[in-house]
Amino acid sequence: MITTVERRYSLDEYRAIEEKAEGRNEYHDGEIVPMPGGSLNHSRIGSNIFAFLKFLLRDSKFEPINSDLRLWIPEYKRGLYPDVMVFDGEPQLNENRSDEVLNPTVIIELLSPSTADYDRKGKFRMYRSISSFCEYLLVEQDEIFI
Repeated sequence: MITTVERRYSLDEYRAIEEKAEGRNEYHDGEIVPMPGGSLNHSRIGSNIFAFLKFLLRDSKFEPINSDLRLWIPEYKRGLYPDVMVFDGEPQLNENRSDEVLNPTVIIELLSPSTADYDRKGKFRMYRSISSFCEYLLVEQDEIFI
């Protein structure tokens, strides 16, 4: 019987890989998980939500951020890319990082068939460990449903 050993990556190794990667990858406590590419519908909906929030919150202390920034969840040692995050005031960056944030108030995920279950259960459990987290919005991209 042949067994293979999965390679575990340190957080520093992951960050070095991610800085050079053409696509995005999530970090799951030592495992690097490639993110699937989004659909045109996914991109349009995410852009529209971000633009709407940017306009709506323009004169407030709240700031929406698109999916370019990684959310670091220390309790679970996870680096994730929510579709949209909203911050109450200035986003808090992870130590010595300009690409990882720690303190979203609102997290918005666009559901796709391949990730919907994970978004509803696994990610929600992790997001609840963030002390600043207040609201989680799940948006269906294939039907009119929030």
